[in-house]
Amino acid sequence: MLDQVQVSQIRLHNVSTMLLDGPEPARALLQMSFLGQLDMERSGERMDLKQKF
Repeated sequence: MLDQVQVSQIRLHNVSTMLLDGPEPARALLQMSFLGQLDMERSGERMDLKQKF
């Protein structure tokens, strides 16, 4: 459990998480425990995230 996760102006508290041991993935991933609390709008290759209130 992470006390807080912040991406730009979006800050969420008590986010469930998991660590993967090994070389993959090479980049950090946001889990659905974080993304599920946001509104997402996709346009082409761009994804806009907004915090649900």
